[in-house]
Amino acid sequence: MKATLTYCILFTLSVITQVNAQSFQIFGDAFSVPTVSNASCSNADTCFSLTANVNWQNGAVWDLDLIDLSNPFDATFCLFIGGSDNGADGFAFVMRDPSANVYGEDGGSLGYGSQNGLLGISPSVGIEFDSFYNSDFFDIQEDHTQLVLNGQVASAPAVPAVSLLPSGANVEDNNFHNARIVWDPILHQLSMYFDGFLRFTYTNDIVNTVFGGNPNVLWGFTASTGGLSNLQQICFPKVLLELPDYEICEQDSVLIPYPMQNIQSYTWTDPNGAVIIDWNDGMGVPLSETSFYASQSGSYTLSVEFNNQVYSEDLLVTLIPLPESIDLDLCTSSANLNLFDLFTTSNIPTNGTWTGPSSLTNAHLGTFDPGTSLPGVYIYESNSSNICPSDNQVTINYHSITFNPVIDLIPCTETQYELEANPLMSNGQTNFTYTWISATATLLSNQNQSTASINANATVQLEITSLDAFACEFDTILSLTFQTSPQFSLGSDLTICSGENITVNAPGNWNSFEWSDGSSNSSINLTSSGEYWCEVSSGQNCIFRDTIELTVTPVPTITLSNFDTISCLPFTVNLIANVDNPNASLTWDFGDGFTSTSTSNVIHTYNNAGVYDLLLTAAIGNTCEGTLFLEDAIHVLSLPHADFAYNVISNDGSQIKVEFFNNSVNYTSFLWDFDGDSTSVLQNPSTFFDISDQSEFVVNIYTTNDYCSDSMQQIIDVPGQLIYYVPNSFTPDGNLFNNYFEPVFTEGYVEDSYHLRIYNRWGEIVFESFDTKSGWDGTYGDKLAKEDIYVWIIEFTEKEKNEKRQITGHVNLMK
Repeated sequence: MKATLTYCILFTLSVITQVNAQSFQIFGDAFSVPTVSNASCSNADTCFSLTANVNWQNGAVWDLDLIDLSNPFDATFCLFIGGSDNGADGFAFVMRDPSANVYGEDGGSLGYGSQNGLLGISPSVGIEFDSFYNSDFFDIQEDHTQLVLNGQVASAPAVPAVSLLPSGANVEDNNFHNARIVWDPILHQLSMYFDGFLRFTYTNDIVNTVFGGNPNVLWGFTASTGGLSNLQQICFPKVLLELPDYEICEQDSVLIPYPMQNIQSYTWTDPNGAVIIDWNDGMGVPLSETSFYASQSGSYTLSVEFNNQVYSEDLLVTLIPLPESIDLDLCTSSANLNLFDLFTTSNIPTNGTWTGPSSLTNAHLGTFDPGTSLPGVYIYESNSSNICPSDNQVTINYHSITFNPVIDLIPCTETQYELEANPLMSNGQTNFTYTWISATATLLSNQNQSTASINANATVQLEITSLDAFACEFDTILSLTFQTSPQFSLGSDLTICSGENITVNAPGNWNSFEWSDGSSNSSINLTSSGEYWCEVSSGQNCIFRDTIELTVTPVPTITLSNFDTISCLPFTVNLIANVDNPNASLTWDFGDGFTSTSTSNVIHTYNNAGVYDLLLTAAIGNTCEGTLFLEDAIHVLSLPHADFAYNVISNDGSQIKVEFFNNSVNYTSFLWDFDGDSTSVLQNPSTFFDISDQSEFVVNIYTTNDYCSDSMQQIIDVPGQLIYYVPNSFTPDGNLFNNYFEPVFTEGYVEDSYHLRIYNRWGEIVFESFDTKSGWDGTYGDKLAKEDIYVWIIEFTEKEKNEKRQITGHVNLMK
C-alpha cells in the first residue's frame, strides 16, 4: 500500500454503472476496454481499465453472479499493474457481502479499504496486488501482496506482506501478469498464485468469521491511484473448448481427451443424454483426468465451469463400417477364379485396382491363376477412402504337404525295410490316397496303403493325393540301401560350467534304454564330471552301446581387497581383484562409462561427482564366467565452495550491527569467525562490532563436507551514519518561535539530491524546496494556509549506500 493524502469524501449522487455481456458491473473511474493482444491474456475477451494513468482515481468491477463459498472457488485473471515503477497504487481482489459498499477510499486503500474504518468495503476479504511501499501500512519495499479483512488497511493484515514474485522483481513492467485465487471449503484455505508461484495460503473459516455464516458473496476487483498513478487493467480469461469431431471404425473406440486447468467443474454426456463423467469441484478431491473412451456414434457434450462461467460444446463421433477380409486355401492344380466375386459387401466400387505378390488380369475382377500366381495378400483398393482401412483384401494360402517317412530296418535281420508315409497338409487334412511304385524290388504289401515293405536295395516312388476338395498332390522318391548294422551314437564329449546341467538324448527309435546310472529313459540329465554310457535295444535282442564324457569347469570366484569408497573430486581409487583361477580374463566396468581389461590391479580416476556401481567379470574361455557387482560402491563428492554476503543494518555511532548470509554450497558443516572475537554455527547470523577504535573487521567462513574444506574472508567497512530530524508541527503566527517547518539533515546524505514536497488534503502541492535550509512559512497563494494536517514527502540519496530514499509523514499547521 501507499501512504497518500488523508481525505474523506461523502458520495451523495447515484453511481452510474454499466453491465457487459458477461454480467460484470463497473463503478467509479472504471470503464470497459477492447480485448488486449497479449500472450498472457490470449483467451480473455472481457477487459476493463480500473484506473487511467491519472492521479486520484478509484474504480471497481464486480461479477453480478453470487458465488457460494460452501463450494470450491478457482478463478484465474490477467492483471496489468502498470508501466511505471514509480507509479501507484495497485489492485485488490475482493469478496464482499452483497449489501456492502461497492468500493472504498482511493490512494493507498487500493479502492476497497479505509484508513479510518468508515468508507471501506465491509464485511470483505481483500487480496492486494500492491505496487508501492508504505511502512505505515505494514508494506515491504518490493511489489507485494497481503490479505486484509473488512477493508482495515491501516491495521495489521491477516496475511503479512510478501513479494508478488519470489525474486522480488518489479511487476510494473508494462506486461500482463496472471493471478489465480483458489478457495477450499473443506480445509477453509484461501490461496493466491502469481505467475504460477504460490505466494500464500490463508486458513480461516471466513464464511462464519467474516461473513456471519452467509456463504453467498460477490467478487470483483478494485484499484486506485493517489499522488502517483499508473494505468491499471483487469482481463477475465475464458475457456476455449474447440472440440474436434472424430471418425472411428466399427467395433473400435476413440480416446477423447480434454486436459483442464483451474476449472471448477466439468461434465461429459453421451448421445443419449446420460452422464459419463461428472466432476464438480471435487470437494477436496483433485482433478486428475478428463478423458474417456467413446464407442458409439452420436453427439457428446462437454460442460465446464471456469471463473464462475459455464462453457459447453459438442463433438460428433461417427462409426465407419469395416472392410471385408477373406482367407482362401488353394492348390496349384486348382482352376482360375475371380477374386472380386468372393466379396459379399454390396457397395464395393467396380472401378478399383488390385495389388499383390503377382499381377492379376481382368481389371477389377482380378483373375487369379493358381498355376502361375504367387500366394499372399491381394488388396482391392477402391476410389473412396476414410480413416478405416479402405481396402478389401483376399489372403491366398497354398496347400503344402509335409511328408515325414519312417524307414525301419527289421531288427537284426538286415533283409527287410518297413516303409511308413506320414503326410500332413498345412490346413490339417490327414486323408490321402497312396501309390507305392518300385521297378527294381518287390513291394511286400498293398501299394495303396500308407505303409509298405521291401526286401532289397531299391528306388521307391510314392505318390500322395489329398481327399479334400482341393486334391493336392505330392510326389517323392526314396533311395534305400541296406546297412550292416544300426548306427547309435551319443555324440561328442561335452563341457559345462559348475552350477549348470545338460540333457543328453539317445537318438533313434529303440524299444528300450539303459544308462550307466540305471535309468531307462531316452535321455539323462547330467551335472558332474565323468563318463556316462547308454545301451539301446531293438526288441530282437539287438543291443548297441555308446559312451560320452562330461567335463564340469568351475566358475571363477572374485573378491576385492579393501579400497577407499568415498572422497572429493577428482577421486583416484586403487582396485585389487583376487580371483581363484589365474587363467581367468578380467573385464572392469567402473560405472562412469569407462571399462578396462587390465590385470587384477587397476587405478581409475573419477572426474565427475556422483555415485557409481562397480562390475568385475572373470571369464574362463568363452563358456564359464563369474561376476562381482557392487552397487553404489564409489561416492564422488563435489568440492565445497565457501561464500557469504553481509548487510550493515544499524549504526549508533559506537556499534554497528551486521547480518550475514551463508551462500556456500556442497558442504555439511560450517563455522563463522568474526574478527577473532567470536564464532557462530548459525546459518545466517548477525553480530555487533565496536567501532569506537576500529573501522575494519575481518570475517571468515569455513566449510567442509567431512572430506574436503573451503574458506572465504571479507573485510567489513564501517559505513557512515545517516542523521536527520523532521518536526511534526509548527505555528506560523509571527512570534519568535516555531514559525517555519524545516526538516533538519546533518550528515550521511547527498546535498543536491534533497527534494521536499508538501500537499494539502486535496492533493495540491502547497510548498516545494530543494534546499534543506529553506523551510515552509505556512503560506499558500500569498495567504497563510488554513490550520490543518498536511502530508510531506522528502526524497534524497543516502551517501554511504548510494541509494535513493523516500520518506513521508504529516505536519500539523497550528495558529
